[in-house]
Amino acid sequence: MAVAKGKEKEQRDKATRSARTSSGGGGSRTPASREQRENVLVRTFRETRTELRKVVWPTREETIRLTMVVIAISSVIGLILFVGDSIFLALYTLLVNLVSS
Repeated sequence: MAVAKGKEKEQRDKATRSARTSSGGGGSRTPASREQRENVLVRTFRETRTELRKVVWPTREETIRLTMVVIAISSVIGLILFVGDSIFLALYTLLVNLVSS
């Protein structure tokens, strides 16, 4: 029965598309197009809610552990950038002092 409903929906979609393309493309918005646009919006929200129900959310322990990993990696990268920046600052200062003397 679900297959039959799917085929009916496909046929309606094809009929709608062919009616839209054969209408001449005058560009005028009809109430049907507004209704279809609202249906697209409703369908999008419905599909989003359905997909969010399928999400497997992490446990509290996983969240805490992964947060600690992110903080540790960010700290290491920050330290590397700080050391590199300090080295380049010292080299720049040395170069400026050599040129100005």
